[in-house]
Amino acid sequence: MSSILTQLAQFIQEDPADPFNHYAYAVELSRQDPATALLLLDQLRTEHPDYLPAYYTAASLAHDAEDYALAQSLLETGMELAQTTGNTKTYLELQRALANVRAEMD
Repeated sequence: MSSILTQLAQFIQEDPADPFNHYAYAVELSRQDPATALLLLDQLRTEHPDYLPAYYTAASLAHDAEDYALAQSLLETGMELAQTTGNTKTYLELQRALANVRAEMD
C-alpha cells in the first residue's frame, strides 16, 4: 500500500464518519485498483447518499470500465441530487458527462 493510501486509511480510522476521508481513499485507490475503488464509492454513496462528488467519480470509473449503463445511472442520480441541493455548477458538469456517455451508448 502506498504511503498516501496508508495515511488516508489512518484518516478513516480517526474519523470514520467523514465521507471525504472515504472519498479520498477511493480516488487514490482508483489509480491502482479501479474496480475496488468503484465498490468503495458505492458503499460511500449508500452510507452518505448526499455526498455529491462520489457520483461523478463513480460514473467516471464505470465509464472507464465500459459499463455505460451504470455510468448513466450514476450521473442521472447525481444530477437529481445536485438539482435538489441547488448545486448548479455540479449539475452542469454531470449533465455534460451524461451527454458524453449517451453518445458512446448510441
